[in-house]
Amino acid sequence: MRKLLMMASAMLLSLGFMACGGDDETLDENMVDMGTSVKWHRYNLGATSESQAGDYFQWGSTTPSDYRGSINMLDLYNDNGVIKSQKDAANTILGDGWRIPTPTEFKELLDSCTTKLTTMDDVKGLLLTSKSTGNTLFFPATGYMSKTLLTEKEMKDVGSAGYYWSCYFNKEEGKAMRFTYNSSKIKTEYGSVLDGCFIRPVKY
Repeated sequence: MRKLLMMASAMLLSLGFMACGGDDETLDENMVDMGTSVKWHRYNLGATSESQAGDYFQWGSTTPSDYRGSINMLDLYNDNGVIKSQKDAANTILGDGWRIPTPTEFKELLDSCTTKLTTMDDVKGLLLTSKSTGNTLFFPATGYMSKTLLTEKEMKDVGSAGYYWSCYFNKEEGKAMRFTYNSSKIKTEYGSVLDGCFIRPVKY
């Protein structure tokens, strides 16, 4: 009897170790390994498919399409210019470690991939293919929502360019950095925090 109890205990311990990760650990189905230091979300924030635009956000807003004519920048970012987690829309909406990418992470993604302008489900966009894993990400040509203190909001460049927020705000410029592309170039640039851009979340 004692021998049987010891065997049963060993089996339970073994099952316990298996349940705590290891080979049976299930990864988030929306997490894509592009061979970079972070994993990328398969969709834009607010989207339910690769070709869907999702929701646009002013920088530092955690509510989609919540348009303000001015933004109080106090308490939106830390001393390094990085958005605070409670003001990070990806972190607030998705939780579980998801957040807005850094400019460095966008650059790392581009350096790790080949790029191609293409269409998916009749939606124009940029397809990135990892050189190391072969996995792909599609960034729809979402355009952006333009808004200034003097003008009404207006969608611009839809179908011809993509605009995606990074987590970094430059205090000297008074603008936030975003990843952009069109038919002739792919780059990072500073954009007005009043603009509504899209977000592609990342996590470790």
